[in-house]
This record gives sequence, C-alpha cells and structure tokens, in this order.
Amino acid sequence: MKRYTDYLSKSSSFCVDKRHLIFYETVMEVFPMDFKHCSCTGRSLPRLIQPAIMAILAREPSHGYRIMEVLAEERLCQNPPPDQAGVYRLLKDMERNGYVEIRRDDHPSGGPARRKFALTEKGVLCLRTWLDTLREYQNSVAELAAFLEESLRLP
Repeated sequence: MKRYTDYLSKSSSFCVDKRHLIFYETVMEVFPMDFKHCSCTGRSLPRLIQPAIMAILAREPSHGYRIMEVLAEERLCQNPPPDQAGVYRLLKDMERNGYVEIRRDDHPSGGPARRKFALTEKGVLCLRTWLDTLREYQNSVAELAAFLEESLRLP
C-alpha cells in the first residue's frame, strides 16, 4: 500500500506537518480507503506558505534564497520543505497581484544585480487580513476539534 508521503511531489512548494502525516498513515493502515483527495488530509494547509513568505518580507525585503533560509530556520514549513522553484512562482504570483515588488540589489563585489522582494502596502493589508482570518479559524478549529473529540467518545 502506498504511503501518504508517496503522493507528495518532490518538487512540491507545500509543507505538511509530520504529525499529520503519521496520523493519516495510521488511519490508512486501519481503514484502507482512498483519502488522498479528501480535505481531511490537510491538503489545503500548504496554502499557508503565502502568509509565511509575506511575514518574512514584512520584517525586511529579502532575496529568494534568504526567504527559503528563514522558512527553514523558523520551522514554518518542513515536511517536505518548499522547493525553490515553487517559492519563486509564488513570489511572481504575489508580484502580479500587487502584494510584492521586486527591487534591484546591486551585488557588492560588482557582479550582476540580484532581485530583492519587498512587501507593498497592498501586501501589508493582505497580511493583516491573513492574520485576522487565521485567528478566526484558530478559534473555530479549536471548537471543532473539541466537538470531534467529544463525538468520538460517544458509544
């Protein structure tokens, strides 16, 4: 039987909590059903990489490789970590939507200029909306988790 991790692409720009994978694989061993496309697998959680990148840029404009380093250092995305191409695609999408702007950063040793990404005013407003939304979801998820736990204890 395939494991959930077998379905994850090596080039995925997504992150999934390892505890979630272990729980999912345990459920799949006990109840071998095809949940790979079900929302119960947390497949929508990887979308949280956008606000993570925006939060990094809210602190300071950064190069793409530095964004990748901070994602790893801050343990914002781990299993699997986002791939570089995926992060750059997301940055390009955020630029297209007006959330990020690209600045030219001259190389200190006279080499070619590098791209530095910065959050725009629209990006800051979007990040504030993300924060409000996540706080609302956090409360709703806690209430739902308690309800599920209570329901599973019923005879």
